[in-house]
Amino acid sequence: DGAEQEADRGDQGVELFFQEQEGAMAIGLRDELGQIDAALARLEAGTYGLCERCGQSIGEPRLEDVPWARFC
Repeated sequence: DGAEQEADRGDQGVELFFQEQEGAMAIGLRDELGQIDAALARLEAGTYGLCERCGQSIGEPRLEDVPWARFC
């Protein structure tokens, strides 16, 4: 029946949308984890909290908001 096929295509479209959303979320989480790992490496190296561009301290409020911040 035509209506049933349309419903099936609609369901497939919704499923594809959610799969794409989950994929994008996973990529974002992997990126964030990489940034956290890099911040931990800076902590071990003694450079955590220093701007990678100018070398000045990154403000505490910024580090509270984004603990893995690389720039002031």
